[in-house]
Amino acid sequence: MTSRADVRVLTAASEVTPIPDVRVCRNAFATQPIWRTSEFIETVLSDPPDWLLVQFNQFSYGRWGLNPFLPWALHRLKRTDPSIGIAWMAHEDFVPAISWKFAIMSVWQRAQFRALGRVADRIYFSIAPWVDRYNDWFEDTPVCHFPIGSNIPLVNERSTDLKQFLELSDDRFVIGFFGTLRGRLIDHIDAAVQAIRRRAQSRGEQDPVLLYVGPNGTELKQMLPAHCIVDAGRLPAEDVSRHLQIMDLHLTPFPDGISSRRGSFMAGLQHAVPTLGTRGHLTDQALIEADGTAFCLAPADDPASFGARASELYEDTRRRKTIGQAGRRLYNETYDFRITVPRFMDSLERAIPTNPNDATTPSPLIESSLP
Repeated sequence: MTSRADVRVLTAASEVTPIPDVRVCRNAFATQPIWRTSEFIETVLSDPPDWLLVQFNQFSYGRWGLNPFLPWALHRLKRTDPSIGIAWMAHEDFVPAISWKFAIMSVWQRAQFRALGRVADRIYFSIAPWVDRYNDWFEDTPVCHFPIGSNIPLVNERSTDLKQFLELSDDRFVIGFFGTLRGRLIDHIDAAVQAIRRRAQSRGEQDPVLLYVGPNGTELKQMLPAHCIVDAGRLPAEDVSRHLQIMDLHLTPFPDGISSRRGSFMAGLQHAVPTLGTRGHLTDQALIEADGTAFCLAPADDPASFGARASELYEDTRRRKTIGQAGRRLYNETYDFRITVPRFMDSLERAIPTNPNDATTPSPLIESSLP
């Protein structure tokens, strides 16, 4: 993005990791109390950008996903300086009404979701099903799909050194699981490990090991006490890459299915790790069509099927390699940020209003708002 625009990031955080060629404005606003969210307006107006990109997750801007001051602030910004374009990037919609608590929360989250979309000049969703579902909500605004790629760098190093460090023999089958436990189907992981262990024992081979990379290792061991689990813990991005590369099979079971917003799934494809995920109501059609070639899927409501597919992949080394390579090709050709960001920039630049009195059009300034 910085090769085509001046980029400034506004964040509520006081401590940030520097980003090359990007101006990061710390403490530009606050989310507690929620009315302080509007503080970013003054920062934006002090050096008006061509576009303000609002990164949105319901629970990032307020407790229970409630912050009516965010759409109000954007309306005020548009009234003050109509030349500033607002691009809204939604990573979530609203909680489903599966309980009385969620039903109540969804009332204001739906209203907030609709209000933000209506103030935006461009709308981007991280998964394709939401484009189809909500396009009619915002008939006068272009709605696009912008998939989220992996934020893990690809580190090319020998995997044998890491396996030795973890005290794993070269022929030990490594089942991988990367990310938090929130929103994961533990029953599917259990079924997969059990199925592979049974198959390994029937062939006189070592039991598999479950390599976990994430912050919830203690809880995972408590949930799955019968399995051999190596807890790598929370790691820097480069070390995550190294651990991904020693996985023989990567598990990504989500209740709503894998999709183009699931970073752990994308990281598996990026690293050519044969990946087994779930198919659910939020799985993109393009990903469903790649099932069996670039990765494998099982129904999100069927742990036994998930385990059976894991066993099949365990038995077929050649197929795992083929799937891993195809997954990397799919990622590089479709989901890598080197592919998606230029398309995103194209969609913004086509809509930048230009002053007919200007002899030249300056490079765009894009601000991204992050909670």
